[in-house]
Amino acid sequence: MTTDERINEAKKLHNEALKKMLDFASKYGTDLIEVSVHGSPCEECAKYQGRIYNISGNDKRFPKYPDWLLSNACPYNCGLMSYPFIEGISEPTYINGDVIEVSNRPFIDDRTPEQIAVFEARRDKILKERQYRMEYEQLQKLLPDVAPKNLGAYSRMKNSNSKGYLTLKEKAKEVGLEI
Repeated sequence: MTTDERINEAKKLHNEALKKMLDFASKYGTDLIEVSVHGSPCEECAKYQGRIYNISGNDKRFPKYPDWLLSNACPYNCGLMSYPFIEGISEPTYINGDVIEVSNRPFIDDRTPEQIAVFEARRDKILKERQYRMEYEQLQKLLPDVAPKNLGAYSRMKNSNSKGYLTLKEKAKEVGLEI
């Protein structure tokens, strides 16, 4: 499966899960959704986590469920989850204090320096893995006879800067591929 296919599959799964969550909310007769908290979200997801939203936008006590979450726009798969919230029955899982006040706090990046550092390390790992996967896919297309057997082997070669990797790098350069 190519990188693009993997990303499309992940978005498809997210959309299916989101549809089921919205169906559950409707089934339980609630217009409210609680969004989880993630320990190391990106700057954008940090703005939306740990709140209760309303789906329709009709309940002015709570902000409307954001398009950012509906569209699965996060490129880092921060893992924010949404759950139906039934007022008077559900206990908030991710909110301490007044749910209306917490849900209406400013939409700002309020991560701690430690959370930012953890996110940046996670982001760097994700970006490195994506880059390696795209390079490996190109090697498979352009140099199928010399490409390593799998992505893990390619990653190990590249990380160790092995002789095999240096040879592969030269062969890739000959066909116009920089790895």
